Amino acid sequence: MKILVLAQIPPPLHGQSRMVELFLDCLSERESEIEAIHLNFKFSDELKDTSRFQVKKCFRILYILLQMIRIRIGQSPEVFYYVPAPAKRIPLMRDYLTLPLARLLFKRVIYHWHAVGVGQWLKVRSKEGIGGYFDRLLCNICYNNADLSIVLSNLTRVDAEVFNPKKMEVVYNGIPDPCTDFSSKLLEQRLRRQSLIKTRFKSPDNNAEKQLTIRILFLSLCTKEKGLFDALTALEILAEAFLNEGKGIAIRFDVAGTFPDKKVKEEFLQRIQNQNVVTVILHDFVDGKKKDALFREADAMVYPSYYENEGFPLVLIEALAYGLPIAASNWRGIPELLGEDYPFLATISNPEAIAEKLCLQMVDAEFLNLRKRFEQLFTEAVFKNRILEILGIYKIDK
Repeated sequence: MKILVLAQIPPPLHGQSRMVELFLDCLSERESEIEAIHLNFKFSDELKDTSRFQVKKCFRILYILLQMIRIRIGQSPEVFYYVPAPAKRIPLMRDYLTLPLARLLFKRVIYHWHAVGVGQWLKVRSKEGIGGYFDRLLCNICYNNADLSIVLSNLTRVDAEVFNPKKMEVVYNGIPDPCTDFSSKLLEQRLRRQSLIKTRFKSPDNNAEKQLTIRILFLSLCTKEKGLFDALTALEILAEAFLNEGKGIAIRFDVAGTFPDKKVKEEFLQRIQNQNVVTVILHDFVDGKKKDALFREADAMVYPSYYENEGFPLVLIEALAYGLPIAASNWRGIPELLGEDYPFLATISNPEAIAEKLCLQMVDAEFLNLRKRFEQLFTEAVFKNRILEILGIYKIDK
């Protein structure tokens, strides 16, 4: 079976492009018996450009359309694989211009729904006059009756269900193990740190020379919707509580990620200057050794996202691989990723609850269980096996 994979791989580096790269690696396995033809849909050069109109994007779409025709005629792939857009106007326009031709050219279509929100957006948008009517019409042309829809979790399958796919499968994201020395090295370090924190909670010591600094990590796109401002507010609440109780605990907030909006960055910098209870360190985009060091040195991660298109964040899977406790929002696919009984989830836009969860997990986190969840559900091998399984069944069924 031949598949044309029309999807972007890094750069820019983000969760979706990383998973497309892993999907292609999966299909290159000898035993897959599937030939992947990749056409790199490099719609945006940088993360900040993903939802912006640029004239060069129009020329890129024209190029892609011509290449699709060439590949269909010259190499005869039977199946078309694509990652649908989030509910944002520019990415949707990309799909409106690309997918009608693809649906005409290819007999079978696979959609891999990484972004979330199109289905819910369309239910509202379709009621908004003539513009809503045309959006509904175009979405139906583009997305309806796909032969196979792959969704990231049971909690995020609503978009695919709106468009009535013939078959739907849940495939969790997976990643190569970034922390192979967890059991031999990092686990012991985490247990020692937890012991120190527990001791300080039980026996406060306000001596400045003996002050204990707890490091909290935020690693994501730096926007309000991703929870950056709520995270800072939560840490301010926690730091002030520690100060009032004389615990002798300081908080360092490591913020790693790019700011796509200059005004948001300026507002966040002003927020930092207007408070003096949390030490905030900005790292910009990180990868490789620096990213690894941040995960290892952090005592907890905070991720209070209410981002409309949130799906199944890879950064939380990475945190699980490092056995790093996470205080997160009960939003989109996050509860399924962390587990139904995960005790450190809070409602969205609730810094007080996030502060409470952070405080609890400093003494109650079970690092080994976090790591085991990664090993059982979210490794590269688990992802590849699941993809090959459903594509094999899909091939047989046809």
